[in-house]
Amino acid sequence: MRDSCRRRPRVDSTRANRAWNLGWVIADATAVECINTWSQDVDDRKDRMTPTQPPDPFEAHPDWHNNACIDNYMQFGELAQCFLESADALLMCAVNEPRTLDGHVYAICFLYRHSCELLLKDLAWKSNYAATGDKGFAKTHRLGHLWNDVYARTKSLCGSDFPLNAEETEAVKALIANVEEHDPSSDSFRYPFSSKLQRTHPTLRHVNVRALHETTHQLLDYLSRLYTPVDYFYEERSAYEAENHLPKNARFAPDD
Repeated sequence: MRDSCRRRPRVDSTRANRAWNLGWVIADATAVECINTWSQDVDDRKDRMTPTQPPDPFEAHPDWHNNACIDNYMQFGELAQCFLESADALLMCAVNEPRTLDGHVYAICFLYRHSCELLLKDLAWKSNYAATGDKGFAKTHRLGHLWNDVYARTKSLCGSDFPLNAEETEAVKALIANVEEHDPSSDSFRYPFSSKLQRTHPTLRHVNVRALHETTHQLLDYLSRLYTPVDYFYEERSAYEAENHLPKNARFAPDD
């Protein structure tokens, strides 16, 4: 039976029901106004376009309010926050217009997962540099592998001051395992087939976006609590190298 998976009909309901108790203030009027303004700009530009002179989207245009600013000095953690905000915004739009939810859910899942991956990679390279002096970046997309590296290094650096207790540490592992069950390598919600030409999530039927929002933010909250000690040891390592001309990959003891 596929009735439970059929695309939902266009039915009216109260805003509270549409929001599914997410607890947000849904700025639907503002969003609609912004979309309408953008659509009008697009229509106006289409009228001025010729087939031989398409606009270059990767440069500033006179309609300055549509020019997004690119930060070329962004760090992993900052980019993670951008993907998180994009996921939240798209989720709000989908909840406000339920008929779009089935279409938006793939991008929402990817954006949330990628925000977690970027945050883990930021913690991974900084903790690795603090411990070894190596500024290399992790090449894997596996959240579990990244977490294992982050946990081991941060635990070694912090000792008994590790920010998460045993229950919270197990919660991080469980949340990551839940994501990896359906998207192990960040491809499942970007492509319909894997590199082995198999369906990327053949047993998945539903994603509850309220639960997705809650669990992702919970995971990111746990990971963010590691930032203060990791940044501290990162800065300590930087200062130690500068003062002592420490060779690359030399042992670093924060209390030296």
